Amino acid sequence: MSRSPRLRSAFLTGAAVVTIAALAGCGGGKPAASEKEPAASPSASAAAAPSTAPTDPAPAGTSDAPPSAPPSAASTPATTKAASGKLSLTSAQIKKALLKPSDLGSGWVKDTSGLDLFGDDGGDDGDARITPTRCEKLGDALDASSGKPTGRGHVSYMTADGSAIVGESVETIKGTSPADIAALEALFTQCPQMIETDSDGTTVTMRITPLAFPKIGDASTAIQLTMTAGGMQLPFTMAFVAKGNEQISVMALGADAATVAKAAKAATKRIAAAG
Repeated sequence: MSRSPRLRSAFLTGAAVVTIAALAGCGGGKPAASEKEPAASPSASAAAAPSTAPTDPAPAGTSDAPPSAPPSAASTPATTKAASGKLSLTSAQIKKALLKPSDLGSGWVKDTSGLDLFGDDGGDDGDARITPTRCEKLGDALDASSGKPTGRGHVSYMTADGSAIVGESVETIKGTSPADIAALEALFTQCPQMIETDSDGTTVTMRITPLAFPKIGDASTAIQLTMTAGGMQLPFTMAFVAKGNEQISVMALGADAATVAKAAKAATKRIAAAG
């Protein structure tokens, strides 16, 4: 099955950030522990305060989930509102409404390193496969759009010392609703662990731990995505927000859940104001 290389790109980005932090004497990722089958799947509670402690989400349907966005822009309609009155931003509007360093607090700067959590490593997963097969839908949801975007934009920031990175992605996808978030939480419950195997035999193990997270926008959810490959283990925090027809994703490495929640709240406020 042909797949986007976004997850591999995220891992390579994370490894590079950890290397930068280590060279700066700031610490970083940790060696991978021996792989074991996880216990019963964790889940997320609704509208809880930000925390790194796993909780239980309510199972939901199986519709496609709102994913992170690819970086390239698309041609978009001139309207700012969908017929239903929902936000429906163009790429130009999204780009103007993306996070600023000040939204994250002091010490954050524009990422000029070339590392990009929502970018492409230039490769192609080709025949990469996800196991168990029941997790393919989740792998695809984290890798690609759940619909055809009519507007998109992304931005990435790092701490001045290179110890953390936070990226934001926004896509306009007609029909986005809280049901997309519920479906995504259901996929987290079904697949607490999955393995991506590339055509050359390289494997990346991904463990998903739903996190308690505040309600943001129309609906929101968050996970810790721990990726393990080549003896390196990197814990990413990912948040997903539905606001009108906008799908907002925040992904971070080296930043705590409170920082991710702060970024997601600021991102949603900016997007709402843009409409």
